[in-house]
Formats: sequence, structure tokens, C-alpha cells
Amino acid sequence: MKILNWLKEHKILLFILFIGAVLRLYKLDYQSLWIDEIFSMIQASPENPIGKIYSYLRENDPHPPLYYFSLHSFLILFGDTVWVGRFFSAFCGIIGIIAIYFLAKEILNKKIGLLAAFLTAINYFHIYYSQEVRMYSLMFLTTTLSFLYLIKFIKSPSKKSMLWYSLFALLMIYTQFFSLFTLFSQYVILLYFVLRPYKIGSRKFLMLSFLSGFITLIFYIPGILIFLKTSEMNSIWIQLPDIDVYTKMVKEFFGFSEVLIFLIGILSMSFFIKLFKRESIKEGYINPIDEKQVFSFFVIFIWIFVTILIPLIASYVNLPMIVSRYFINILPAILILVGSGLYYIKNSALQGIIVITFFIFTITDIFFIKDYYNKITKSQFDELTTIINTDSKSDTRVVTYWSWLMPFYFEENPNIKIQPNTLDEYISGLRNEVHTKIPFWYLDGHSRPLSLSPDNQLYLENNFITKRKVERFDCWANYFVPKDYKEEFIVDEISIKNFKSQYIDKQGFMFIFENSTIESAFTELKEGKYQLIFEGISLPQKPINNENAHIKIKMNDDIIADFFLSEKENVTNVFDFEILNTKKVKFKIQFDNDIAHNNEDRNAVIKNFKIERKK
Repeated sequence: MKILNWLKEHKILLFILFIGAVLRLYKLDYQSLWIDEIFSMIQASPENPIGKIYSYLRENDPHPPLYYFSLHSFLILFGDTVWVGRFFSAFCGIIGIIAIYFLAKEILNKKIGLLAAFLTAINYFHIYYSQEVRMYSLMFLTTTLSFLYLIKFIKSPSKKSMLWYSLFALLMIYTQFFSLFTLFSQYVILLYFVLRPYKIGSRKFLMLSFLSGFITLIFYIPGILIFLKTSEMNSIWIQLPDIDVYTKMVKEFFGFSEVLIFLIGILSMSFFIKLFKRESIKEGYINPIDEKQVFSFFVIFIWIFVTILIPLIASYVNLPMIVSRYFINILPAILILVGSGLYYIKNSALQGIIVITFFIFTITDIFFIKDYYNKITKSQFDELTTIINTDSKSDTRVVTYWSWLMPFYFEENPNIKIQPNTLDEYISGLRNEVHTKIPFWYLDGHSRPLSLSPDNQLYLENNFITKRKVERFDCWANYFVPKDYKEEFIVDEISIKNFKSQYIDKQGFMFIFENSTIESAFTELKEGKYQLIFEGISLPQKPINNENAHIKIKMNDDIIADFFLSEKENVTNVFDFEILNTKKVKFKIQFDNDIAHNNEDRNAVIKNFKIERKK
């Protein structure tokens, strides 16, 4: 009964959640994974134990581990697929709508909570990062929850409320290192209420706040060990920020829609007009219950100001670090500010018109202007690697700058060998005979064009032909074949005549006189079970040193038979093997124990070589 009453009481919120869920789940896996998402899927793979994930983040790519641990658990429970990976982000995004409702309700009132939830549900920036296998929707969620419990702690200071706040503050800073700036803003807010306490004495609130900080510090030690790794960085891909970097960021939060940005400006003005018209209160004192708008302005202002100020200064004195998605943790504050401005428009008809206008222009912008659900916007590595996988039915070399990520697509194809080089590095290696001159794919993307030094460009043009070019959105691959390379031909069936030997007589028997490996032409074998039927004889008829000719038979580089020939006629050997995936193969017959003794020479005669597929 309580559940039914709750559902009735929150029917508007549930409707908002439905809209938000549809916008986040629709065509969830339509876009290919881009570079950062591939990294997330690899690190959070169910095959990686938690300890390995933490060690990698600490030693190689410093990120807080909460997102990767959570995604890892999600993939174990629901399946290691792209859809599940993105569903975790969508799930966090949907819960984030609920979280901002309760935060705005706690700091102001229920109606502003609904307006903030509505604005979040249809926000383009939030939708986009709720459909990406990265930590940003979780960052939005944990930031919102930490502020919710910060407000509860300020309003009702106790050990219990302090512990709840400490928990969610920890979750926030374990999600993304930029959350540390937001944590600092929370401590500035707490400092104010230590100096101007509410409900309890200054000393007691100071002790509770100090205890919260101490708990957070102790439990964040594993995160600090990772964070210290960032101090070793002396360069970064991020550019120095422009003077209007934060103006552009706010515009990006709302999809650069001119109409929406205009409405945001109007609603923000509404909030400040109401704020300036308030009656005078006790100077230097903020009551979070009686002066909700002043309290909300204080929290939102410190939240945003501190979070954007520190990285701006750090970008000029250390390394640039301003990227819009890193600041999704201030989006809840902006949405609550805008929702409050909408609430303070007391004309209900005008308020309704603005809500409808906001909805119509947002949906129009997402579905029609941006064509968000149909337009390709992320690197199509999935489509590109599918083409290479399909073409690679025998040993294939794939050279790529992204060597640490491409196993995500190629690890199940045993024919593909990944070479970790840029094209320029690889061609230099060919010129210096570090690499063998064989056909190869070069794969690249993520705004990286084909780029060679003049000498390497000349070498490539003189020694290779570009046999195939494949281009997809923001990624590409070229297949290079040496000009003097003789393509192996493919035959329908393999028999002795298809082996490259000059010692095949008129009867079709192949003689092997010395230790050597004889290769066949290529053939294509489909998935299934097969038999190799092999007939041969060891010479001389009397074994030398009681040992006959020893033979190994390989399929590509896999040994499928290892045996001694008989010295007797008409002895047939049968060997079973299995093909798991259709592929191009060649067979190799290796004779490895040739010997001459007492004027006799050990040799091998191959009379029959046949491959049959089992029914």
C-alpha cells in the first residue's frame, strides 16, 4: 500500500523518468565505441580481476577506480557487451534524474525538484554522456547525491548525517579526479557553517566536519595513490583554455541551441531578480530553512565558482585540464538554478508556455537539427575492424598506433597479429630491416591522418602498392602489398600436386631428401570437423638406427600431426582436426631427422595427402 501511495504521490516524477529513460535507452548501441569507450570496456572486462584493474589504473592510466569496478560488476552480471556497458551509463543517468529531484526538493521545494528533474531528463549533454561507456553520468549522479547529503548534514547535523555525507563524498571523488575540486567547494560551504553554525554550536559542528574530512581522507588513500601518478605528467593533449572557455561550455551543456540558451538566460535572470527582492535578513547569517533561496544561491555559487576556478588557474600554472565533459559535475547546479528561475515566474500560464517551449525546442534540436539518433558522430572502429576480420582468413599483420585497444576487436581472430607502430615508425623499421616485407594493414583514426616523412613516403611508393582503402567515420585502414610479392593462390582441394616441391614424380609421389618444410597452396576451410588422410613410406626399407623418417604436419602454424612413417607399403595414417571459424589455411609437411649412415640415406616418400570433411 505504501508503494502505491508513493507512486501516486510521485506520478509526475515517474512520467519525467519515463521520458528520460526513453531518450537514454533509444538506439543505445547505435554508435560505435570511440577510443575512451574501448578503453573502458577493456579495463572493466569480466576477465580482469579487481586487483588487476586497480593496478593498471595506478601504474598506467590514472583514474579513480569506482566507475571501472562498477562497470566490471555490471558486465559480469548482465553480459560483456557494448549494450550492457552503455546501459550502465544510461542507468546512472536515469537515477541521476531522481537524485536531482531530491536535491532540489531538499534545498528548495518539491516543485523546483520536478522542474530540475524535467530539465535533466531532456538535457542533451546529460543524454549524450548517459549513452557513453565512460564515468560522466556516474559523476553527475555521485556529485548530486553528495550535495543532497551535504544539505541534510547542514540542516540536521549529527553523526548519522555526517556519515551519510562522508559516504557519498567518497563515492564522488572515487568517480573522477575533477570531483576533488567539487569536494573542496563543499568544504568551503562547511567552513561557513562552522563560522556561522545552524542548530548546533560552532565547536560541535567543527568536530563533525573535521571527522567527516578525516574519514574521507583515510578511505581515499587508495585513490590518493593513483592521484599521485598524475604528478608525473609533463604533457597533455588538452589545449590552453580560451578566454571564453566557460561561456562555450555552458552553451555546450545545452547543445549550442540559441533558443535554449536564450531561455536559460531569461530564467537565470528570474532567479536573481527574486533574490534581490528578498527582505533583509540577519547580516552574515544564512538560515537554510527560512531563507531557502539565499541558501540555495550560496550553495550553487560556491559549488560552481570553486569547481571552475581551481582548474582554470591550474591550466595556466601547470597543465591545461579544461574539457567540457569533466565539468558535468556543475551541471546539476545550473539546472537547479534554471529550475528555480522558472518556479519564480508566478504567472502559471507563462510558466507553462516556457516549459512547453523548452520541451519542444529541446526535442526538435535533438531529433531534427542534430539528428542525434541517426547521425554518426563517433569513430567507427567496430565497422572498420569487422571488414579486416572478415578478410583475414590467414596470417595477417595489422599495424596500428592504437595497438593497446585493438585486441578488443581482434583477440578472437587467431590469424591477426597486431604490430604496435605508427605507419612512419613501421616504414622506418622496414627500411632498416627490423620488419619483414610482407603485406600488412595499417589502421588509424580518431583525427589521426596518414602522415609519413618524405623518405618513408618515397620508400612506401617505390616498394608497395595500396591494394585496398577502407574509410569509415573518423577512422581508416589501408592494405599495403609489396610490389615484388607473389600472391598465394587458393585451391578448392589440397593434394600432393599443390605442394611447392620440385621432387614430384609422374605417379604424383613427392620425395623429400633432406630436412625441410614443404608448403602447400592456400585453401579455405569452413567451420567443422575434418580428417587428414596421409599415406607415405620411409626409406630405406630397413630403418637406420631403428628409426624411420619423422614427419610433422602443420596447418598454418598449428601442429595437427606428429608421427614416424612406416617402412611398409600401403600404410595410411588418419588424423582428426577441427576448424572453429572459416579461414584460409596452408599445410606444411616437415621432415626433420634426415641422416646418412653406411652408404644409406633416410628419406621420405609422400604418396597421398587428402583433406576430408566429416559429416
